Amino acid sequence: MKVRLTCIILLWGASALFGCARQQQLALGQFAPYVRSFESEAAHQGKTLKVTDLVIQFGPMKNHLERGICEIDGDATPTITINEDSWNRMDDSEREPLIFHELGHCVLHRRHQNGQMKDGVPTSLMNSYSITEFTYSTYREYYLHELFSAPPEF
Repeated sequence: MKVRLTCIILLWGASALFGCARQQQLALGQFAPYVRSFESEAAHQGKTLKVTDLVIQFGPMKNHLERGICEIDGDATPTITINEDSWNRMDDSEREPLIFHELGHCVLHRRHQNGQMKDGVPTSLMNSYSITEFTYSTYREYYLHELFSAPPEF
């Protein structure tokens, strides 16, 4: 009886430990090159980063002015949803900061940072408002350094 009870407890423990583990999901579609660039930029900043659990998809926005949103729901796979109409109107110089911003939320666990420099330029790519193409291209190296050097904000 004692051996049988021990076996049952061991089997229960093993199933609790291994049986409930969530499978990671990676579904990047046409956004994969931006994610690979994000990983490469992290390496350039001295950070080892490999995205292994993320979904990026087109979908509707609750607010029609939003271009993208990151959703993290407990232990579920983080999901970035992109407004397809907005995406189709953008060129690559606008797409990269949008995807990097959302990856900042979903992968780096960064929150919005709305500070400004003396000249009114946002201090972070994690600004809650869109950064203009000109501002992003002018300050790109600064923004990437700030993005990858800030600690996660759980």
